[in-house]
Amino acid sequence: TWLSPVAYARALASMRGSERGRGLFVAFAPRMSLTAASADHWHPVTPGTEGLVALALGKIIVDEGLGHDVSHAEHKPLYEGVDVGTIAAQTGMAVEDLARLARIFAEAHHPVALPGGQLAGYSNGLEAVKAIEALNMVMHMGSTHGHMFLTPPAPSRDLRQPSVNSMEELRSLVERMRAGDIDLLFVLDANPVYELPAALGFADALQHVDQVISFATLPNETTALSDLVLPAHTYLETWGYQFVQPSLDRLIVSAQQPVVRPLYDTREPGDVLMAIANRLGGKVAKRLPWPNMVNFVQTRLTSLQLLEGNIESQDPDIFWASWLQQGGWWSRDNALVTPEPGEGMTQALSVSAPVFSGDGGAYPYYLQPVPSTSFGDGRHAGLPWLQETPDGMTTASWETWVEINPETAAELGIAQNDVVKVISSFGEIEAIAYLYPAIRPDTVAVPVGQGHTELGRWARNRGANVNQILADTTAADSGHWAWMSTRVRLERVGSQRQLPVLENNIGVDRAREKDHIPG
Repeated sequence: TWLSPVAYARALASMRGSERGRGLFVAFAPRMSLTAASADHWHPVTPGTEGLVALALGKIIVDEGLGHDVSHAEHKPLYEGVDVGTIAAQTGMAVEDLARLARIFAEAHHPVALPGGQLAGYSNGLEAVKAIEALNMVMHMGSTHGHMFLTPPAPSRDLRQPSVNSMEELRSLVERMRAGDIDLLFVLDANPVYELPAALGFADALQHVDQVISFATLPNETTALSDLVLPAHTYLETWGYQFVQPSLDRLIVSAQQPVVRPLYDTREPGDVLMAIANRLGGKVAKRLPWPNMVNFVQTRLTSLQLLEGNIESQDPDIFWASWLQQGGWWSRDNALVTPEPGEGMTQALSVSAPVFSGDGGAYPYYLQPVPSTSFGDGRHAGLPWLQETPDGMTTASWETWVEINPETAAELGIAQNDVVKVISSFGEIEAIAYLYPAIRPDTVAVPVGQGHTELGRWARNRGANVNQILADTTAADSGHWAWMSTRVRLERVGSQRQLPVLENNIGVDRAREKDHIPG
């Protein structure tokens, strides 16, 4: 969700209504998303080549010396070996379009290039992000375009957010579980059996762990395989904090506090672990010395009392009360860090070709898993109001569908509402066909979040879980899961099922107009 969709929507509206003139928004993606639909121009590039577009734009800008009062002499080594013509063929864009966009970008007063969230799902994701950020640095370093800033570090070591585990680390955990090296496994606010690709084998490995203990607010696929399930508070009933990153122009540590009394006989997971540590004593108790989560949070905030911010008192009780009242702490002064010229730009950039699982002949289509705007990765699929919320692009709800370009559908003999098998080398799922003209003919998209076997009556046995057919490929440049790296084929099942949609029966491209409007 990019942390705050509302804030970004407001920023886009501000850009559109700027007194300096309407800003231009260009999107590069194989499928038109809500973001791409808001753009002035959408370029449906080949999946995994978005980073190459950034390389081509940078190459043109540097070679032609484009931009306002900026020298590109030191930037030329970045684009050694970059051939715009080759990139045009790889991305599916014309050289003329790349040149035109490069000039528009360079002549803008405040240009910015944002790497989309789906980039992290390709095998070349990190390289692509570097190429896009380098484009920003080329335009902002030592120029009059504005400034580029680095996100400041946490105000203290205690407040740093934990890093996200890579796919390599998860794979190592699965191997240790399967080998019987893990005797006790705690699962906190996660559903790896559902969320991870079936090809990784997490569910099977879980059977080899002696004791699996899950903290959960609802029964899910992982709790079904656990030995002990401890009902946990919801996020509306718990204490916590978060160092907001990326932030605004200053350091922010936001407050999380209960807004309702616990409705049921549940407990805060942190309180449970601290109580266990206290009973065990010894080294474990020393590592978890706090009596409860409130005391833990208060201790973590101690370092902020010595810093200049919105709360000036160094009295612990007054600071705590003010932190809760104001919803957090933020630094008084601007904390953004300006990178030094040339920092991070010392070697030639390159973006390798994306790697996809599945032979192109047997599996001719790129699969794009699309996180749900209503229930994200599926954790909120048990809430009926979110199930009822229509998708922003298709207006569909309550089901799993596969978005297919009408040209592709015609070639395969697939009609709207046909039940279709989406098959990869790792398995298959069934989904309802939705003819979607705003997607490349060589690409299909399936929303993430349905296909639960648990999670309550509103989510159970509804739709399909696309994670079951995704490759467990690891991105070589980052070690993370390349969840956009699967190829598939489509097969008609021979039946139809009406997809619940709010749009009319004519379709967004009016292709079915003759079937519903006589004459």
